[in-house]
Amino acid sequence: MASKSAQEGHLSSQEEENLINDTVRYILSHDNTKYAIKRQDIVKDVLKTYGGSSKYIIDGATRVLKEIFGMKLVAVEQNSNVKHYMLINNEKFSTDARYMKWPKEVESQQVLLMLTLSLIFMKGGVESEEDMLSFLSNLGIMSKNRSHEYFGDVWKLLTGEFVRQMYLEHVRIPELDPPKFEFRWGRRAEEEVSRRSLLEFVSLVYGTDPKNWTTQYQEVLQTEKNKREKEM
Repeated sequence: MASKSAQEGHLSSQEEENLINDTVRYILSHDNTKYAIKRQDIVKDVLKTYGGSSKYIIDGATRVLKEIFGMKLVAVEQNSNVKHYMLINNEKFSTDARYMKWPKEVESQQVLLMLTLSLIFMKGGVESEEDMLSFLSNLGIMSKNRSHEYFGDVWKLLTGEFVRQMYLEHVRIPELDPPKFEFRWGRRAEEEVSRRSLLEFVSLVYGTDPKNWTTQYQEVLQTEKNKREKEM
């Protein structure tokens, strides 16, 4: 069945299908960076003169990504003027912690990200920059020059790459002089990362049952409940 865009005569059904497929390929080709994609770039690089039909084309691409690839395209507002989209792979961090092998079979950046997100989660959703550095130093990950043989430039990843990918937020704490900063989960982490898997991972490290972390376990249950209700 033709979409509203095709029915209104803006595009033929074949033109619309071609543009949807082109948009899907464009989004997938940019997924390796994990950076949000600007709507205006989709229009400029793919839709071109059909920018007026962008809503219907992107809606169609969203359906294809979900039904064929099992991925979710999420609209995010990074500022008041420009709409962005990020592609969410809900399977990336949902692996049972009992089968995680660290670090041999996990890429270095993913290991660092998992450790960082786990710490923030266990500390109630926010961690100061100072305590984050102390945590990583105690693990032997962060040295004075903030570089590591396996992880690379740790500080650049934490405050640059992971922030740009929207896994982390690195924000200044208001009304402090000299300025201090803290880390929080970013929008992509909220969409993509399983709190249950992280809690299972931490529990495995400490040799305890996830339910023994009462506050965190209740947050896991509440988050999963909210997600189910949102998807209904």
